[in-house]
Amino acid sequence: MKKRRHNVLAISTTAFFNDRGCHIRIENVLKLLSTVYRKITLISYAYGKDRNNINIIRAFPERIDNNDYIGFNYKKLILDYLVYKKASAYMKRNHYDLILSFTHEAAIIAMLLSWRFRIPFVLDYQGSLSDEIRQYGKIFSIRILNNFIKRIEIYLEMKSIAIIYNTQFNYYNSNKQQRLIIEDKYYPANDINITSFRENNEKIILWIGLLNNCQGKKILFNIIEEIAKKRNDIKFVIIGYPVNIKLMNEKYKNAVFTGRMNFEYLPSIIKDADLCISTKPDSSQGSHKLIMYKKYAKDILAIDSKASREMLKECQIASNENELINAIMEKV
Repeated sequence: MKKRRHNVLAISTTAFFNDRGCHIRIENVLKLLSTVYRKITLISYAYGKDRNNINIIRAFPERIDNNDYIGFNYKKLILDYLVYKKASAYMKRNHYDLILSFTHEAAIIAMLLSWRFRIPFVLDYQGSLSDEIRQYGKIFSIRILNNFIKRIEIYLEMKSIAIIYNTQFNYYNSNKQQRLIIEDKYYPANDINITSFRENNEKIILWIGLLNNCQGKKILFNIIEEIAKKRNDIKFVIIGYPVNIKLMNEKYKNAVFTGRMNFEYLPSIIKDADLCISTKPDSSQGSHKLIMYKKYAKDILAIDSKASREMLKECQIASNENELINAIMEKV
C-alpha cells in the first residue's frame, strides 16, 4: 500500500507505555496507521517505556510527574495542559495534516489544537467518558454533572472528522458517517516463559486487569472468598494493580497477587492456567483481557457484557456473580 503524504500528531493523555490494555490499543493503532501515513508523532506523559518504531515525545520531564494514573485524577488536569503546550509547540514548528486523539480526554486537547491550527482531528473511541468517570467518585454520578460530561463527549464526537472504534457493538451503534473499526489484537514482542504458580497440583484460576470497579474488583473478591469456603484445591492468580501485594496475599490465602506484570510474560501464564475469568461488568469499553484469553487460554468464563457476548461463546458467559461461581465450580 502506498503511503499518503501526511504527517500525523497523536495525543495520548496517559503514561504510554506501561503494560495496560489501553496502551496495547494505542500501540496497535499507531503501528497500523504507520503503514498508511508518512510520519506519526505521539505526545504522551513523561513516565513510560519507549517502544520500537514509535516516535514518542514526552510532554514534560519525569521530575514533574512520574505516575501512571488509573482513571480520573485532578493532577491530570495540569498534566493534560502540559500535553497541550507541548503539542502546540510542535505544531508551530512542524507541518501536520491530521491530529489523532486516544480517548475523549485527549480529544479535548485535539479539538483545541484543531480550532487553533485549523487541522482536523480523529477520535479513537475506547469507551464512554461519562460512563467510565462515574466509577471514580460519587461527585461524577451527580446527574447534572454527568449530563454535562456526556454533552462534552457528544460534542467531541460530532467535531471529529472520523471515529475509530475497537468493537463491533460500538461501531454499528454509531451514527457517525465517517467511521472505521480497528479491532484490538495482541502481539507480544516476545513470548517469555516464566515459572508456574502451580505448587501442589492445584487448579489455577487466572484473572488479569486493573483492580478497580470498572474491572469488577468487588465481584472478583467475592468470588475468591466464596470459592475458598467450598474448595481447598483452587488457587487464584491475580495479575493487576493498584494493589498492596503483602496485605492482599495475607488476606486471601487461596490467591496470589502479583501486582503489575510485563505483558510479555502473560502468554505462558495464561496457557498454564486451568481457567481464565473476567469479572468486568457491562460497559461501552472493549476487553483486551478477553482477546488474550481467546488466543492462549484453555478455558474462559466471563460476566455477561456487550464485549463478552461479542467475543465469547454462550457457554462461557455467566449472567451474574452467583452463576459465575457455580460455573467455576463445574469447570475446575
